[in-house]
Amino acid sequence: MLEKMNYVEKLNEVNAMYEDMMQQLKVSSIEQLARQQVDGIIRQREAGYVDHVESTVPSSCKHTIHAHEGGCRSILFQHNSDKLISGGQDRTVKIWDTKLHSSWLHRVVA
Repeated sequence: MLEKMNYVEKLNEVNAMYEDMMQQLKVSSIEQLARQQVDGIIRQREAGYVDHVESTVPSSCKHTIHAHEGGCRSILFQHNSDKLISGGQDRTVKIWDTKLHSSWLHRVVA
């Protein structure tokens, strides 16, 4: 009888460990999914649910600006301004007027 009680206690411990491990795995999966999303939003369909509400965050590019030789390394856009500032691998900083689609060039000495 004592042997059966010890066996049951061991099974309960193993079950508790399993449930804890599954909970940690679930949390880890959600965190990993959030890191994979460009916009940081986990949608229900991506978490395995059928019913969902679509995000209002744009998922496609509206405009492409070819601004720098070798690519753009940083960009700043202020929501209350018509200016966009980009810094590129070509060691230039460009200030863009988004309404006029023009830029001013500033050479960076580094």
